[in-house]
Amino acid sequence: MPVRRVRCPEGGYPKRCAAEVEASPAIEVQVVEGGDGLAWSIDGFVISTLPLAAEIALELDDLGVEAEVDCGPRYLTTEVGARVACTLVLAGGERGAAWARILDDDATFALELALDPAAVAARTAEVDDAELERRSRALDIGTPDDDAAGADAGAARDGGAADAAKAAPP
Repeated sequence: MPVRRVRCPEGGYPKRCAAEVEASPAIEVQVVEGGDGLAWSIDGFVISTLPLAAEIALELDDLGVEAEVDCGPRYLTTEVGARVACTLVLAGGERGAAWARILDDDATFALELALDPAAVAARTAEVDDAELERRSRALDIGTPDDDAAGADAGAARDGGAADAAKAAPP
């Protein structure tokens, strides 16, 4: 990755510095004094978004979808489990989205695509966890207590005709 320069605050080590890279926000670097000089590290790892955008373009091509892919800055600091968001400009000007979830330290990723504005809106909308829980519970069916109650309700609806038929002599 081409680093133009590193800017560090004055004072002793350890310190956090900013590595300036082409077409990207600065990357935070931890600098410490080591045995032979200075040593540096970053939280997570840095990826280039160019191969990610190219892979998304291939997936879209396989689906027969024409789109421009923009994954933001050329270099990003990321970590396992993080999600990298990319914008898709589809033919006709509609916007879609792609999300790459980073799976390992080699930056292997799982890809999710939303090719329609309504899908993007649904996937990016803020979620009220309490409301989601309430709606989920309202949809919850088939619990053991409900099954027993349902059987009793069925007998009551048919007036107990099934039970009466079993009890009546032939």
